Amino acid sequence: MGRAYYRLFISFLVLVVVPVLAFGIFAYNISVLSIQQEAIKFNKTLLDVYKEKIDGMLSEIDTSFIQNGLVIETFDGVNLPSSTGDYLTQKKLMNINQFVMHLTANSSVIDDAMIYYKHDKVFITSNGRFDEKSFKNEDVVFQLKNNNANVLWLGPRWTKSKRSGRVIPVISYVRQLPLLSAYKKAAFIVDIDLYLLSSMMEHYENNYESPRLYLLDSNGVVIAAANKQFIGKDLSVYSCISQILSKEEGNEFRDNIDGEPSIISFLPSSIPGWKYVIVTPIQSLMAGSMLIKRGIVVVTMFFIVIGIVTSLLISKRLYKPVKSIILSWQGNDYINRKVDEYAVINDYLSTLQRRNKDLEKRWKNIWPVVKDKILLDILKGRNVIGNNIADDLSSYGINIKFDNFVTLAAEIDDMKNMSNIDKEVFLFGVKNVVEEIINTEYNGFATSEDYTVVFVVNLPQAKYYLDYKRTVRYLCFEIMDSIKKYMGFTISIGVSRLYHKTDELGKSYLEAMEAIKYRLLYGKHSVIFIEDVEPASEGVNSYPYDKEKELVMYIKAMDVKRVSIILDDIVTYLKNKSCNYIRQFFIQLVGYIMISIYDMGYTESELFEGRFLYGELDSLETLKDIRQWMECLCRDIITFLEYKHKEESKDIVIKCKNYIDEHFSDPEISLSVVAEKLYTSDSYLSRVFKEEVGMTFTEYLTLKRIERAKQLLEFTDMTMNEIAENIGLSLQSFMRVFKKYEQISPGQFRAIKRK
Repeated sequence: MGRAYYRLFISFLVLVVVPVLAFGIFAYNISVLSIQQEAIKFNKTLLDVYKEKIDGMLSEIDTSFIQNGLVIETFDGVNLPSSTGDYLTQKKLMNINQFVMHLTANSSVIDDAMIYYKHDKVFITSNGRFDEKSFKNEDVVFQLKNNNANVLWLGPRWTKSKRSGRVIPVISYVRQLPLLSAYKKAAFIVDIDLYLLSSMMEHYENNYESPRLYLLDSNGVVIAAANKQFIGKDLSVYSCISQILSKEEGNEFRDNIDGEPSIISFLPSSIPGWKYVIVTPIQSLMAGSMLIKRGIVVVTMFFIVIGIVTSLLISKRLYKPVKSIILSWQGNDYINRKVDEYAVINDYLSTLQRRNKDLEKRWKNIWPVVKDKILLDILKGRNVIGNNIADDLSSYGINIKFDNFVTLAAEIDDMKNMSNIDKEVFLFGVKNVVEEIINTEYNGFATSEDYTVVFVVNLPQAKYYLDYKRTVRYLCFEIMDSIKKYMGFTISIGVSRLYHKTDELGKSYLEAMEAIKYRLLYGKHSVIFIEDVEPASEGVNSYPYDKEKELVMYIKAMDVKRVSIILDDIVTYLKNKSCNYIRQFFIQLVGYIMISIYDMGYTESELFEGRFLYGELDSLETLKDIRQWMECLCRDIITFLEYKHKEESKDIVIKCKNYIDEHFSDPEISLSVVAEKLYTSDSYLSRVFKEEVGMTFTEYLTLKRIERAKQLLEFTDMTMNEIAENIGLSLQSFMRVFKKYEQISPGQFRAIKRK
């Protein structure tokens, strides 16, 4: 196995294991959160229970002392009996002592009860009478002397128990007497045994280890606790406690006084400033979630094992195509050496991508040409893509029906005056305009041949002759106006007949191409229907084509006499024909002549600038007038050709002289070589050169060489052999020709010039 296999295995392993581990962690966190929520709920319930239990008991003590305060006030007000020893006084004192003892026995948590008479500054207890000085708890005395509040809670403090005789923590409850705040002359003082009060917190069902239950005063001092060792300790020094003293109730996650993460739940007591607090260590919660933790671990490990096995199987399966790609790209050699398959595949894919981009680029470049070729082949009847043309065209994004269609051919009116680049721009622009217009209202496609744009249009509701011509004429003028507006030149369009079957595409194409040739007759910016210039009738098809060809031949030969004879033969043929037939014949004849002249490289604008031949012909009424007009037309064409012939002769001679001037040193230069360079015949070049220059080609070439030789003889020290080579002659020919033209030898010429 190669590196790719192990990478696949590790990848799938990670894909399987990571989600499983994430699920395990998520499940574990959910379970812990659930346990924490349960713990919070349990703590709140527990706080509510102990608040109701302890606050209820303290509330009962307070209620009892309020009632007993009303009773004590009936003992002759709150005045303390004097100690004179009379019976009534002693009886009253005894009644007060018994009453105090009764108060002590009323509650299980009260350790001692007494009455403090402020006026006399004495304490009456079940053990006797004490004055302030003999009462040993100075803090209590100080609070009683300086505080007139209805209720006071003093402590916690340590004192000797009246019940057990042991030193115990107590908190003193003080209720002022009488109840009227403006007349406080005495007070109840009750010592509550905090050991007994804390015992009420010990007996509760708990699902967690080491919880801590506290009753704190407003300063954070422990009044009662499940662990009695904390009674009287100031817990406000710990941040976990100090932070919650100012809050009403709630739950917080903090480190406890031992630094352990814990849930701290707290609830205010009905006694102002007091607060019930439960601290549950998180660790104890985790102990409760151990079973869940183990279950999650087991399930997670099970799925991890399944993931490993699955990764092995998938990796092996996916590695097979990787191995096949490597074998196809690298061969069997890679098995015997360590190969980074990913690097090989990356190189392979990069190569393929590069090749595909090159192919795509080439395809994009040649697609317009290919598309034009395919569409042109379809029009010419060479359907190379299938039997159903409409379906095949749709595969190229061309949707067209062939139930009422015409073919149109468009050409620019001044094509000869345009450069090849301008012609290409014309083709591109016209095809875009045509495709945009025909695909907006109709459907069809456009292509091009040479510099003619050909497009097929399916016409909706064109079943009648008038509908067909009206619709097509509207479409053609829309196209021509758009091209003139946006591209700045005019075009003419030839239109085929209306056809209804796909196998007639070839016929419609030929008709459109034939119709556009009559642009020379109809003039610029015209729409020519083939049906107008070549009606489908037997009469027109029977006229003598040989006479037509002869006429064109003699026009090209510039033979005016023979042209007149052919016209007479044609008139003789047409004497018995109808006027419409005669007019239609000459329309076609003029069109054929114009097409022939166009094929020679000339345009109608050069021949008949500003003339509208079709209009002129249409205005003639008799055959004699038409014959005379036709002869004048032919003479005009011959005159034009003669002029062009002279212009071309001069142009050829100029080009020939320029070529001789640049290449006379070439020993291979000759009349045939230059004629081939200028794309003409030897005889024609020889004749026109003699006519224009007044000497033959050879004489002109020789004079150029002699002129160069004379310069070299006069101004250089080149040898005769070097000079002969420089002008393209052998030494013998140079000596002979120079003496023939200059009547002296080259050496004599040099000697004369250097005297």
